[in-house]
Amino acid sequence: MQTKETVRQLFPSDTIQRLNAHTSVTRFRGNDGINELLASGGVSSSGELVKFIARHLLGGYRRLPSPAVFDFAPGCTAIHVPNRAGSGWLFGRGYDFLPHDLMILKLEPEDGYASINSVDTTMITDALGKLGKWVPPELIKKFALYLPVDGLNEKGLAISVNMIDDDVIVNQSTGKTNHIIVTLIRTILDKAANVEEAVTILKNSDLHTWKGFFFHLAIADAAGRCVAAEYIHDELAIVESPIITNFYLQAGPKYGIGTEQSHIRYDRLTAHRKDHPALTPAELRDELKSVAKSNFPDDFHTTEWSVVYDQQALTATYYRREHYTRAYQISLK
Repeated sequence: MQTKETVRQLFPSDTIQRLNAHTSVTRFRGNDGINELLASGGVSSSGELVKFIARHLLGGYRRLPSPAVFDFAPGCTAIHVPNRAGSGWLFGRGYDFLPHDLMILKLEPEDGYASINSVDTTMITDALGKLGKWVPPELIKKFALYLPVDGLNEKGLAISVNMIDDDVIVNQSTGKTNHIIVTLIRTILDKAANVEEAVTILKNSDLHTWKGFFFHLAIADAAGRCVAAEYIHDELAIVESPIITNFYLQAGPKYGIGTEQSHIRYDRLTAHRKDHPALTPAELRDELKSVAKSNFPDDFHTTEWSVVYDQQALTATYYRREHYTRAYQISLK
């Protein structure tokens, strides 16, 4: 039996609207600075990103410290399926972490594709340390432009970052544009209309990570293609896969490295998708529910949000902390 839900439609404004104690929504219109970042050669650390934001978006605000490393989620699930209720595709994503705050950010840049962005704002306040408690909300919003962990743009391209339990570092140095993972996500949402264009951006980038932080990207487009973008010995690998959790999918010596639980989630979703090759948005919500953290009672993390992106209707429907009877929906149209 499917879960019945109530849906609250969101109409964001330029102010930050609090939806509940740990969820907000806002809109940004104007220059998000991505062209300046790319023209400058990019950034290779979170500290460089903070300096860029201060210089280009905060009017040279100089009291911001170099942050501690931005932390990212150790779990997460992504699944791409045809929409049984229509002719398009759906991308579902579960974000698993400790209790954190979510900002739903609708971005309408001057030069780029409009997008819906999921931002873990606790990463911002934690990274800024004691100063994070005193940074005005409008400054947090500027930081949020460069800290999406998943999103959907107006061309129907969806993306998420999923962790892998592998303590390695990527430090490419080929003279291309420098990126950390969040600036890559920002660039792809702003500039890529499909998976092919997203992969071109990845190939034209030098990625930099740091100790204790490794990941792959799930990238899916409105035409039905979905890939995992992985980095193995500093080399980009692209793997076609409609389901991505938290282990390597690239064939070879790294294949399968990741958490045991991520294999369980992957196997559950793979088996169900074999029997149900297309899903309605509500059915995809229930698929995400079936692999949420409450299904693993030995896990101290939570599913902070599950989101269903409709890549044709250009909507995002959010469920916070496994409250699958209450939804927030936002549209790009």
